[in-house]
Amino acid sequence: MHKRTLIAIGYWFSDDELELPKPQDFIDTAIRSIERQQVVDYLKNGKRLHDWMGFSRCRFGCRPPVNEIGNACLTDGIYIWPEGLPHYITEHQVWLPATFINHVKENFPLDSDNVVTDDSNFGNYDWWKSIKALHERTT
Repeated sequence: MHKRTLIAIGYWFSDDELELPKPQDFIDTAIRSIERQQVVDYLKNGKRLHDWMGFSRCRFGCRPPVNEIGNACLTDGIYIWPEGLPHYITEHQVWLPATFINHVKENFPLDSDNVVTDDSNFGNYDWWKSIKALHERTT
């Protein structure tokens, strides 16, 4: 059986992860609230894959409740993202690349009970690291 490597998205720059993009470069205030909510619902319904011993922090510096920013990675079997990604979309108007948004629209609603993966899969970050801003074109 071929194991699919998950595609990482929504992991942000930090002192420990200098190659990751900054969420401030992904702000788009023109997105309609209904579209934004659809993506948030999809992300929140991901299958819980990895739990970490500590909670993340918001890269905008706000102090959301720890349950909002999370301590886990979620997946839909194709992508993997941090549990707190919806916070950035709702609170800071962050938006994600069209490739992912189209994937969400094609697979909405997400039924995490049908997601098949294994806990040894931590994702590949190459694609995500190559995108430095929301409207930047990559080849």
